[in-house]
Amino acid sequence: MINFSHAKGHGNCAYGGAIKNLGMGFVTTKTRIDLHSTVEAKPYWNRSKCRYCSICIKNCRTSAIRFDEKKRLQIDFHACVFCMRCVALCPHKALGLDTSNYEIFQRALALSAKKVLEQLNGNFCHINVITNVTPFCDCLGMSSPPYYS
Repeated sequence: MINFSHAKGHGNCAYGGAIKNLGMGFVTTKTRIDLHSTVEAKPYWNRSKCRYCSICIKNCRTSAIRFDEKKRLQIDFHACVFCMRCVALCPHKALGLDTSNYEIFQRALALSAKKVLEQLNGNFCHINVITNVTPFCDCLGMSSPPYYS
């Protein structure tokens, strides 16, 4: 097998490439869901920093964010796709991200890739390329010029 991967920034696993392709791409849907469920990364809101500018609300592509009647930020985590656009765009840094489970996800992903490779008995080659690197992961749904092409 030849694993040709475009390595790029990814919120949960730093840089996705060969390991991410193997660990996520060669497993069942159930395993993929189980791997993602290890993260549980949710944005947190710091009310004292919030200026209620609503930039997070206006830029949420799934309309998962709103303020309730008591001016508390509410996030519908069933609608949220964890793109973290709200965190990246908040000019007052009132939204952050709890990344405590990312290491667990990264270890699980590496173990998954290891199990895939064990099935190939050493008959594999990995090629990773890095091109069109942008400042933000494209999961954010934003377009920005690449650093280089």
